[in-house]
Amino acid sequence: SEALASVVAMSEAQRKVVGSARVVLRVVLTFYLLLFLFRIVSNQFIQEEKEDAFGGIPYKLTEPFLEPSRKVFPMGVEGVDPTPVFWVLGCSLLNEILTSGTGILAKIERGG
Repeated sequence: SEALASVVAMSEAQRKVVGSARVVLRVVLTFYLLLFLFRIVSNQFIQEEKEDAFGGIPYKLTEPFLEPSRKVFPMGVEGVDPTPVFWVLGCSLLNEILTSGTGILAKIERGG
């Protein structure tokens, strides 16, 4: 109840900061969701070096997340990499829990 009281006692300026953070976080999570979707599609259809597709930007931005994940979820049958799928699910889940209209940050922004 003490934590709830501190949330309720937030000033208007603090609520605006939370609202801005919610928008920025939503954009970042959506951007990474799209990058991970690109990695899923590129794993299936691009036969050339995946590191070179689109200047290597999707590879460079997603590989820091995917590389450690491969230690937990190794390559599947026939070399299929399952880790981008888990990151798509994770980004989507975080987006819903944190930034959606009924998410945690939206509730904080509204003051309760």
